[in-house]
Amino acid sequence: PIRLRRLWLAALAGGAGGLVGLTLGWWALPFGLGAGVAGYVAAGRLQSAEQAARSRELAAAVPGLCDLLAVCLDAGLPLRNATAGLGRLLPEPAGGVLSRLAASIALGTDEASAWREVAAAEPMLSELGQELARSLDYGLTASAALRVIGERARRAELSRVQQRARQVGVSS
Repeated sequence: PIRLRRLWLAALAGGAGGLVGLTLGWWALPFGLGAGVAGYVAAGRLQSAEQAARSRELAAAVPGLCDLLAVCLDAGLPLRNATAGLGRLLPEPAGGVLSRLAASIALGTDEASAWREVAAAEPMLSELGQELARSLDYGLTASAALRVIGERARRAELSRVQQRARQVGVSS
């Protein structure tokens, strides 16, 4: 649906650019193509309010998620079991991501590959996914790295909240 919407917006921009460019004669073709490409790129960078809210919710969930995963790993729970359990307990969107990840692993996807896919698909979970994939590849304990990632995410979230508070203070 998103890719179709991007193509539709690009075609619309190209058509509008072509119509505007008709006064240029044969230059209308490159003008319309340029407008279509620009529309396609711009539509790919646009994010709906729903997507932006989901990204903010995921970013806010990272510190707690890292802490919970670290506690589970320190208690001796395998990462796949911790992932499945937290997927059932946590609210959306983090719980949904973990549930899909656990289901993928249960269906036979390599655990490190599954975490890499999460890192690629969810920018807010990129660092977490890459670190867990690395620890799985090399057989390393990930709890210390999870705590560092969680603390870094906590500071980033605090900075984001403070920035928003400053913007509200300025606009009042």
